[in-house]
This record gives sequence, structure tokens and C-alpha cells, in this order.
Amino acid sequence: MTISHRHVDNALNPAWRDAAVHLISSVSWDDTIPEDEAEKAIASVTNGTGYALRQLAPDSGVYYNETNPREPHWQWAFWGPNYARALSVKPKYDPDSLLWCQHCVGSESYEQQKNGSLCAAF
Repeated sequence: MTISHRHVDNALNPAWRDAAVHLISSVSWDDTIPEDEAEKAIASVTNGTGYALRQLAPDSGVYYNETNPREPHWQWAFWGPNYARALSVKPKYDPDSLLWCQHCVGSESYEQQKNGSLCAAF
């Protein structure tokens, strides 16, 4: 965590500068449970626990390496008010959108297919 009240011009969600607590919630299961049960567990932590935490602290954020891949408001959660600027500079440094990952800046412009290929989202 980087607690600082000085303005720092970077992409880090400013919520990290004011954080007093880093809270992690999780759900686990073994690989013998049916897929639909695993999906229910994921939905519960995303739409139950995650929802409650977002209501409790709507201006907070998440740590990218410990996030729920189904985070519904990931642009805000990862970058907060910095997302728009990060998206605006992406074409300068990655004009062909070669740098892609789920929930990276600009990733909502593409949809990953089941075979792993990327297609433009419309």
C-alpha cells in the first residue's frame, strides 16, 4: 500500500493513497464439485460479498493481482478516475492493440473467444 496525500501523477487508483485497510474476500472449492456449483460460489462472492463491499466503500479499489476476474466495474476498481486518461494515451503507445489482457486498459474493445482468439467488440 502507498499511503500519501501528495498528488502523484500515475495510473494507480488514488484510493490506494488513502487506504487504511486491505481486505481480501475469497471463495474456494475443490475440482470435484460440479461446474454449476463453482459458478454459484463465484456469483455469490461477486454479487454478494463484492457488492456489499462496493456499497460500503464505493470509492475504493482493488489490487489488480488479487482481483475477481468477474469484477463488474473493473475500470473504476483498478484505476478509479485515472481510467479515462489511461485509455486516451493507450493508442499512442499501443496503436495496434497488441498489449491485451482481460481487464487491461482498453480490453473492453475486444471479446475473447472460447478458442482464445480476440474479436472486436461491437
